[in-house]
Amino acid sequence: MTAALTDIGFFSQQIIPEQKQAIIHMVQLACELLQQNAPFDFGNSTLAQRLRDAGTAISMQQNYWHSPPADALFLHRKIGGLYLLAARLGAKVNVRQQLQSWL
Repeated sequence: MTAALTDIGFFSQQIIPEQKQAIIHMVQLACELLQQNAPFDFGNSTLAQRLRDAGTAISMQQNYWHSPPADALFLHRKIGGLYLLAARLGAKVNVRQQLQSWL
């Protein structure tokens, strides 16, 4: 995961190890719904709040502010929008099963 994030330019050169670890933790949180091979209950998940809290902690407590590259930012927005739509609809989707052929 670290190598992939580095390859897309996610880490700035001034990042300290604690900040890098916090970013990796956020990405692991975001991938939580891929870790289970069962329907993910978007409507009852606290994932969005936990990601928001982790992002706030990184930017405020760890003094890390780095805009991801444009491609990564657009991907974040698309995935975030799909997540919020699924949450509003109360969807229950086995995301891992849906993406299995691409993983």
